[in-house]
Amino acid sequence: MMFPFTEWQGVGDHPELARMRREDPVPLVPIASGGTAYLATRYADVRRVLMDPVFSRAAAAARLDWAGQSPGSRLRPGRM
Repeated sequence: MMFPFTEWQGVGDHPELARMRREDPVPLVPIASGGTAYLATRYADVRRVLMDPVFSRAAAAARLDWAGQSPGSRLRPGRM
């Protein structure tokens, strides 16, 4: 699955987005530029990423240097 999703003509959520919200609400997805990114699919997760300073660029760079892990991994299911 590539993000952004293919065009959706239906009503409501894209079927793939609905599936992710149920099964893996913060998946690592490939993006068009060739890289990967964590995609927060639930309101509470999106709000946390936007409001919590732990997800700032400076904090992420420090964490990557220290632990070698992605800041998005803190939102993986079971880690909140």
